[in-house]
Amino acid sequence: MVSVPTPAGSDVVITVVYPPGFNGPSAITTQQTLMLWYTNPPQLSHQTYVDNGPTALPSGCSGATSVLAGRTTNQLVQTIATIDTIFGESETYTRTIYTATGLGVVCSVLSDIVLQYYDYSGQTSSPLSFNSTPIQTTTTSETLAMTAESVLGLSSAARRTLALSSQTGYVSDASFRLLLARARTRRHASLFLGAKTEGLTL
Repeated sequence: MVSVPTPAGSDVVITVVYPPGFNGPSAITTQQTLMLWYTNPPQLSHQTYVDNGPTALPSGCSGATSVLAGRTTNQLVQTIATIDTIFGESETYTRTIYTATGLGVVCSVLSDIVLQYYDYSGQTSSPLSFNSTPIQTTTTSETLAMTAESVLGLSSAARRTLALSSQTGYVSDASFRLLLARARTRRHASLFLGAKTEGLTL
């Protein structure tokens, strides 16, 4: 059994009880004191929305330059920061979009960074590993930019459909979040499997 109690001050004491048969006939109890890797009390989720006003497109969005026709772009940044004190991970999701008058979203830059402090997989030198510095960092990113295409020969309905392409930034965000959710599910499932393999419960 793994117990992660409410921290006292700047430290947290993690207790692990290994079942009989793991390393001898009797149950074994170990404790490890860690410096907190999060603020106390923890802020489990925090969101910010910032309008940075007129901002030039970054190099990754250069493909959208051809559709601007001299328009300036505004930068909007959404940041979602979460921590999980049981699984031992922090995640920062950032969505940066660039909009232009009459076009909407011309470029969307998505980024997600996961820092893992605990390892239940048993792949390290000890069956379980707890650290106050990240054991693993996983970065996922995606950039989607609008580009100019010829619309000669298209019907007015097709042109209206093409004009709605600025909304693909929001579709991309939903797809990106689904990808992250699947990765999170696999990550947590592997932790549970690792703990179960060691005869432990979380």
